[in-house]
Amino acid sequence: MSFASLGPYSHFIVACYALVALVVVILIVWIALDYRRQTTMLRDLDKAGVARRSGRSASDLR
Repeated sequence: MSFASLGPYSHFIVACYALVALVVVILIVWIALDYRRQTTMLRDLDKAGVARRSGRSASDLR
């Protein structure tokens, strides 16, 4: 497939797909980093003796 087969707006189409792919990658990285931060905070609270309503410890999350 070449740019010509996408028509006169091929550069716009490719740029839009590239932008969407970049946003999806950024969201995946952001979610992964936030997950690590949240589990670290929960472990620290668990070590400090803060009780959780659910009764589970931070080690049960894995």
